[in-house]
Amino acid sequence: MYRPLYRLFAEENWRQVFRGKKPVTCKTASEALRVAKERVKEILNTRIRVEHAPEIEQDVLGIEEWRKQREEAAATEMVKVFGNKQGKTIFVKGGRQVQVEKRRRKA
Repeated sequence: MYRPLYRLFAEENWRQVFRGKKPVTCKTASEALRVAKERVKEILNTRIRVEHAPEIEQDVLGIEEWRKQREEAAATEMVKVFGNKQGKTIFVKGGRQVQVEKRRRKA
């Protein structure tokens, strides 16, 4: 008779497989290995379930609001750095501001 034994970590002591508070015994070594592997799978891969909860679907963390704030802050910074809304850009060069305008070229 063979006893299926397992350990989850290398430093751990060997554990015996129990069913119904009684130790399991097997007729062959391969059967004992299979039973021990099944027990380890039971321990490591417990049943996982998912529930659908409609009240959780709302934006709890406020991610959308945060994104909008970031976009507004970036747009404000762009206007502040690159000038006003008329297509003129103001650069600071050597301590003074230089205004660059875009004009159509006459043909």
